[in-house]
Amino acid sequence: MVKECKVLMNNAAVMIVDFDGVHVQMPSACKNIKTVAVEFSNGSYKLAEYKKVEAPAVEEPKPVKKTRKKKAEVAESDEIAE
Repeated sequence: MVKECKVLMNNAAVMIVDFDGVHVQMPSACKNIKTVAVEFSNGSYKLAEYKKVEAPAVEEPKPVKKTRKKKAEVAESDEIAE
């Protein structure tokens, strides 16, 4: 089973991760990392190659431009309405 675990402590030699409430000490993978993928099989823990599936990028909606009628167009439309 592969899980993404929070790194509790990390230094140059070892790191401690939280795997479902169990603190596991393993060799350090990287200094500036907050989570790692840990595989548990046959009673042992090891770092796993884990590719996080990213959600597709959502485009932000474009702002709607408000159009203004020119004063001349407003006057003409008022005359037509009367």
